[in-house]
Amino acid sequence: MAFKCILFATDFSAGSLRALPYALSLAEENQARLILLHVIPLVPLQHQDSVAASARGRLEVLVPPESSNWCQPECVVRFEFPAEGILTLAGSQGADLIVMGVHKGAPAASAHLPWAIAYEVVCHAHCPVLTMLG
Repeated sequence: MAFKCILFATDFSAGSLRALPYALSLAEENQARLILLHVIPLVPLQHQDSVAASARGRLEVLVPPESSNWCQPECVVRFEFPAEGILTLAGSQGADLIVMGVHKGAPAASAHLPWAIAYEVVCHAHCPVLTMLG
């Protein structure tokens, strides 16, 4: 199966970033468009511009300089609930694959959050989802 558009969703955690090499490799192999996405919930409107600029900068650092030779990287920051944001962007951009990492060993209070997001994405995506346990 050839992928034309790959969506890599990250929350910048170590577990999430472990999936990045797979997204990059698949984008290179398929000469695919690569969208790097960070979704941020519940940010007051007056802070969204600065938060988005900071997150976009963090996404841009993840893109290897030579990647424009073999893919079309794009960095996107959205403000909504993570699973909804991932699914909405994947649908609107016609993603052929969603790549995301989930981390283990999180503190008890947040231990199920990454899994819940991944579960929602896997259950409702209209394309394959590659999840990596980090």
